[in-house]
Amino acid sequence: LRAAIQLGSGDAAAALASCDEAQAMLRDLGETQGAIAVAVAARRAEALAALRRYAEAQTELQSALATWQHLAPDGVRRHAELLAQLASLQAAAGDARAARATAKAALALVPVRLRDEIDPALLAAIRLIAGASSR
Repeated sequence: LRAAIQLGSGDAAAALASCDEAQAMLRDLGETQGAIAVAVAARRAEALAALRRYAEAQTELQSALATWQHLAPDGVRRHAELLAQLASLQAAAGDARAARATAKAALALVPVRLRDEIDPALLAAIRLIAGASSR
């Protein structure tokens, strides 16, 4: 929460430090493979991206995705959110081809019947990056 507030106020460096502190606490507790660890990693990737440290941010998100897939293989909504974040990051880093492929993977992951459960703004962003207009 603190990192989100720091990012919202434009202090990406402080947000990164808060995420690093949270990850250290999770390591000390032996909780590096849970939903909270995934959320912290995703926020850390957001902070890294705000600092234009795109390669590190992508590594962090790939780790979060792997953890989530292991933790909740049927957790489609969160998986799609993480893929959307990765696609946005890839686009920001200038890798349009990878961003499109990742966004298309996010769309393919969510069956049409479940798309009402996804945040409409997130779904619109995924579609924009993917270049898709399909419902």
